[in-house]
Amino acid sequence: MLPAVLNIHPPTVTADNTPDAVNWGNIAWYIGDSFGTITSKQITGISNSINLNVSDFITSPDAALYYQVSNSEITGNITSAPTSPWQQVSEFGTTFSVNNNQWVSFCCYGTGNTKNAETISVYNQSNSNVLLDTFTIDVEP
Repeated sequence: MLPAVLNIHPPTVTADNTPDAVNWGNIAWYIGDSFGTITSKQITGISNSINLNVSDFITSPDAALYYQVSNSEITGNITSAPTSPWQQVSEFGTTFSVNNNQWVSFCCYGTGNTKNAETISVYNQSNSNVLLDTFTIDVEP
């Protein structure tokens, strides 16, 4: 009699591309006071890297949106135009990757004397472009 053969297969692991809920706060840049606010949220609940897409249809050439992905929360204010590791979001939107437990932060910067208010949308491209959150930016002269 032949011995029984065990046919053991490892369990199938399904990637979780849906992060826990996020709610970035609204941000602003105050031109006359030369400072702006930052909003940061930690991405949790995913099992692999996901791609986020940020829409940025800022209509004023005097305003810009920036993002940063980091391993820790960024707090406080900015007092000048952001530089690396901040990245400017393209006027047509930008896609970037984020891993579980990383922080995604946003700030804006403006010049001139034009008030500008826009709604920004963040989509999860790794999950059928599901809308994760919206927030506003406000550039005040």
